[in-house]
Amino acid sequence: ERVQVPVYHPTPSQTRLATQLTEEEQVRIAQRIGLIQHLPRGIFNPGSEPSDKKIK
Repeated sequence: ERVQVPVYHPTPSQTRLATQLTEEEQVRIAQRIGLIQHLPRGIFNPGSEPSDKKIK
């Protein structure tokens, strides 16, 4: 059975296997993943009034 190694894109023009990333790149990706977890979830409803704009 073959083990699949995750592929990451440290920058839009680069593609590397997880085993090829430097420690600094791994930390940067982990920080981005952590920040993504704090983004709101749901559907954006623009509404007709500016005060109605919220994520539900």
